[in-house]
Amino acid sequence: MTVALVLVAHSARLAEGAAELAGQMAPGVHLGAAGGLPDGSLGTSLDTVQDAVEAALAGAEGVLVIGDLGSALLTVETAIDLNDAWRGQVVLARAPFVEGAVAGAVAAEMGWPLDKVVDAAQSAGDNFTTNAVAYPSGNLDPGQAALDEASELDAMANGIAFNETAPEPVPGVSTAAHDSSLAQPPEELVPSPAPEPVPAVEPIPAVEPAPQGASVETPDADATATATVTLVNKLGLHARPCAVLARTIAETGVPVTINGVDGTSVLLLLMLSATGGDLLTVSASGPGAQEAVNTVVALVETGFNEG
Repeated sequence: MTVALVLVAHSARLAEGAAELAGQMAPGVHLGAAGGLPDGSLGTSLDTVQDAVEAALAGAEGVLVIGDLGSALLTVETAIDLNDAWRGQVVLARAPFVEGAVAGAVAAEMGWPLDKVVDAAQSAGDNFTTNAVAYPSGNLDPGQAALDEASELDAMANGIAFNETAPEPVPGVSTAAHDSSLAQPPEELVPSPAPEPVPAVEPIPAVEPAPQGASVETPDADATATATVTLVNKLGLHARPCAVLARTIAETGVPVTINGVDGTSVLLLLMLSATGGDLLTVSASGPGAQEAVNTVVALVETGFNEG
């Protein structure tokens, strides 16, 4: 399935710049820019968005749309509502503008279906929270915030406000009426449920042995492989090499990590900030692990054809 992207922004230069950046990593993907008002001022135009989506649909089976701010999203939603023919083909992603454009474009370049491209774009922002290791003084760790939120929901479910304790009993007032355990009949008066009938077990068919002398090859699910390779291109893992590396790893179909991060994620690879001369540890697991590692090492050793 071919998927195109349309980037909607209040500024024409912002939309065009994001499309240009994502295009460097996904040269085979149509990236439309719908930014600003027709007179060149800041804003979003319904006509501009509709024209950009129609142009994208002319060469693609699906379109992912990403907006920069709230009113841009409203414009896109209005355009989708007004065009019944787009239903099922055009999806507005709730994704960070730049990171979502990059991740979505790379996913589209890999030939992923529209729903997977949308998922890639929408999860792009997670890389900047789940992989953060330090937080400035006074800022809350997102992980701790999630725990606090879960604690609050749990407390609310039990009728207790967050950070409050259960109310003290009022002297002279019995709580027996509210004690559900007292309303249960004695245990001996509750009849035991009838046992469920045991279904008949089908006999296991006999497995015929392999012919004498024949070898049976099974993939090694526990196989692992690791190698270290030096970045030979001066700029290292900047945008284009990260995209090439991510696509190559995805094509192997094997889980591969680079310095401990998912090798199919362009954004995580960029966050490594690896430059020429740095060492990369390439690890893979499962069937085909060694071949996948060899493929990645060979690619890195070419310097991504950058000299």
